[in-house]
Amino acid sequence: MNKVGKDADQLLYSFTRDRKPYDPPKKHFDSKHEFIDYILNLKEGRISISTLTEYTTEPEVGKRPKVSLYDDVTFKRLGKTYTTSVGRLIINKVVFASLWDNKNWDLVLEPVNGDKINSLITKIKDMMVEDEITDIDVIKTVIDRYTEFGLRLSTIYNANVTNSMVLSNEEFDTIRNEKLAEIKDKVEKEKDIELLNKTIDGLVDTATKMFKNDEMMEMFESKNSGSMGNHFRNMNIAMGGLPMIGGGTAIILDSLGDGVNPVHFPALANVGMVGAISRAKQTALAGAAYKNISSAEQNVRGYEGDCGATEGIVVRNAREVDIKYKYILENGKQVYVTSKNISKYIGKTVEVRHVLKCKMKNGHFCSHCIGEEPFKLAGRDVINIGMFVSDSATAILNMFMKVTHNLGADMFRITDLEDKFVYPKPPKGSLFEVRHDELDNVEKVYCKTDIVWMVPKSSLTPEGTNYKILAHGSIVENENNQKYTLTLGTQIITNPTELLKPGHPSNPSENHYKLVYKEGDAFIENCLIPRDEMTVYKMFNLFLKGGMSNLIPLEMHLDVFHNVISNNKKVNISDISLGLIIASLARDINNPNKPVRETGGKDYVMISCDDLTIMSGTFNAFFGNDAKRALVISTAKDPDEQDKVISPIEVAYRN
Repeated sequence: MNKVGKDADQLLYSFTRDRKPYDPPKKHFDSKHEFIDYILNLKEGRISISTLTEYTTEPEVGKRPKVSLYDDVTFKRLGKTYTTSVGRLIINKVVFASLWDNKNWDLVLEPVNGDKINSLITKIKDMMVEDEITDIDVIKTVIDRYTEFGLRLSTIYNANVTNSMVLSNEEFDTIRNEKLAEIKDKVEKEKDIELLNKTIDGLVDTATKMFKNDEMMEMFESKNSGSMGNHFRNMNIAMGGLPMIGGGTAIILDSLGDGVNPVHFPALANVGMVGAISRAKQTALAGAAYKNISSAEQNVRGYEGDCGATEGIVVRNAREVDIKYKYILENGKQVYVTSKNISKYIGKTVEVRHVLKCKMKNGHFCSHCIGEEPFKLAGRDVINIGMFVSDSATAILNMFMKVTHNLGADMFRITDLEDKFVYPKPPKGSLFEVRHDELDNVEKVYCKTDIVWMVPKSSLTPEGTNYKILAHGSIVENENNQKYTLTLGTQIITNPTELLKPGHPSNPSENHYKLVYKEGDAFIENCLIPRDEMTVYKMFNLFLKGGMSNLIPLEMHLDVFHNVISNNKKVNISDISLGLIIASLARDINNPNKPVRETGGKDYVMISCDDLTIMSGTFNAFFGNDAKRALVISTAKDPDEQDKVISPIEVAYRN
């Protein structure tokens, strides 16, 4: 179930929000009232728009409707008495009409903002997975009513803009001008984006409290029609730090409401191009990623059943997304986690059956390692992994699309490298420390001991006298030869004492640079790092191209990508999708034709999606990114190794 539009989303909030000071004086109704009786007796949520508007809209400007959406109403459902607002009753009897008689469904009795919509969708999904909903038409009806009701009525009931929040407000403008004046010199001279954003965020909080009873706040509270931290900020506070195409940040302390100073025309034109480039060029990158993933995984299947794996991965501080509808290994037995027993494991350290440990043959996966949810929702015993994991590329696409709407520069600060990004956790202060460099006037990460850093070739780029490192999963080693996994997941600048290329007598690795640091050396040249959507894409693309380090524990790649997202731009890539991709690309170092999870080997090598596409079948490979290579490999194959199974995509092409 996908949300169909912001208008429909906004309407659900308008009907279910809490009472405001500007609403009509509250009345109370019961089921005997003619309008309430009409609502309670609706069939399949089919409501007359004319009847609804007759009772719930003002007959004349300033006159009270017969029944306000924010009046109280008392009624019975399944033997239980409820008291809530009229608007919430209507939403329950119209949008969620098909669930009214389901004892497992809780009525909607609180404001339905964007977050609540998502939780309701999740609740419906859970009911399907746990067989509390067995008729798919129930879900279809919810979607139909939600779409029809929301879109038809949005122009009548949705909140609108107000002069008080769009035009100048003297009281707020005074506060804003004072706060911005306090930081102006420091921000403009030092490009202190962190201070700028902190100040603007404080002003957003002030405005939120000041305008809490303004009718326009309904749009922002809904989390569907703009946000205070983006739209109100740009219109009424300041445009802030704006990223430039060639790098760097433009500082603009004026808001759009102030008017555009001609001095800022070049910067704003530049920003407009950043958004256009993101839509035109960067979305194409996401499209290419989609093709690579779907081609590589097109012949991979998920099968209902148990591969027999006796080992999972350890999850610390388990979240719902980590364990729900999956199997936990507990005391030598498997425990299936549902909404009924999940509270027992939330926040705990547990061992979870996982695709990285699946023993299913021929590159396929079992439901005990994937989790039962996709099989239950699809209503099938076999699912297509290629279609399932391609949503990761769609998430990257959505990330790039959002750049156009929110171009403000943001920063990430490394405050403690050891505590957050080193595994296993070393004794505090034994590897790194963060301290201020007086000469450069920035905070840096310094080595507390001699350090060797093994960096994949795909991650290092010279930049002047320094090196830019796309710091995904890698190995650091101290002077006692103790190895740690660095899971930083962002882009940093470094300047080692020595850099040894692959093949150097002191660096036998074929795929890694060896960066050498002495005690007291700066390991990271600036702890303040821009949050950047391209960093997310580059990291994701390295996964698809087989450019990750094969020196770290395989499951640590998942931690790395969590950090990539939290340290840069939010992107909704599920752990399962990412895990399936990694599990397919990680091959036995002694037999790359086999996933390492199948052979049980300890050492692995990462291949690319292109490599996996070629392995998936000759015909399929010709439609990948390297038809020439596919032809050469196919020609060299022994006849007994030729494709024995025709893939669905080949069937489609042949037809």
